[in-house]
Amino acid sequence: MKAKAIELAIGIRVIRHKMKKPAGSAEEVERHFGCDSSKLIMVGDRTFTDIVYGNRNGFLTILTAPLSVAEETFIVKQVRKIEQALLKWWLRKGLKPVNARLLPDALDCMKEPPII
Repeated sequence: MKAKAIELAIGIRVIRHKMKKPAGSAEEVERHFGCDSSKLIMVGDRTFTDIVYGNRNGFLTILTAPLSVAEETFIVKQVRKIEQALLKWWLRKGLKPVNARLLPDALDCMKEPPII
C-alpha cells in the first residue's frame, strides 16, 4: 500500500521486486526504463538495502534521510543506527563512495549522515 501512495504522490511508477534488496539484479529496472543501469539513479534511505543494491548494479546511488521515522519499528531504528555507525567507521578508514559515470567525483556531493 505504501508503494501505491508514493506512486500517486510523485507520479512515478514504483517497481516492486520479487526479491528484497540488496538481492537480485538490475534487469527488471533496466527493462522498465529502457536503458543500462549505469544511466540510472537509485535514491534510498537504507544503506544496507537501497545503496548496496544500487552499487552492486551500477547505479549512481543517493542516500537520503527517511521520509518519516514515526512508523518504524524498534528493530529498523536500531539497524539504522548500526548502518550509520558502520558508514562513519568506513569513511574514517578511507573507504570512498563509488564514482559513477553520471557523477565524476561522488565526494563533491557527500556530507556526514545525520544522527537519528
